[in-house]
Amino acid sequence: MATYPVDLNDCGPMVLDVLLKIKNEQDPTLTLRRSCREGICGSCAMNIDGENTLACLCYINKSPEATKINPLPHMFVVKDLVTDLSNFYDQYKSIKPWLQTKVEGSHDLNHGEFLQSKQDRKKLDVRFFIYTSRYCLFFILHALCVTDQQHLSFLHVSYGMIGYV
Repeated sequence: MATYPVDLNDCGPMVLDVLLKIKNEQDPTLTLRRSCREGICGSCAMNIDGENTLACLCYINKSPEATKINPLPHMFVVKDLVTDLSNFYDQYKSIKPWLQTKVEGSHDLNHGEFLQSKQDRKKLDVRFFIYTSRYCLFFILHALCVTDQQHLSFLHVSYGMIGYV
């Protein structure tokens, strides 16, 4: 396990800021996953001081103790803080979490867009916010979802029940 001294006064307030500072200034081989920096995508999920959380939402602990940052404990590690998401994507694809018509093939997209009423759109706005904004994060942070290779998690099942249009 490597230790990196960081001047926290010369850094952003989040753990992700510290990791990027380390990568840019001390260890360019440090590997981590990040994307939105807003806690939406879940890409930067990792174990910080024993808690599974997002590095982009976790404030730096300014105590004199070193912060311990590890990959998620229930995932296969690819390198450093990057974990293998293959099982997640396989399960995600298996439930088809995208909008579908009630009757498969009932609308041919080659003949124009699929219009929806304002009422139908309002139903989707709420559901998409609830299910997509933190879906990846919740899946990654809950061990049962990842370590059980053969069974869909509750989150996969509930996500798959968004409904049809």
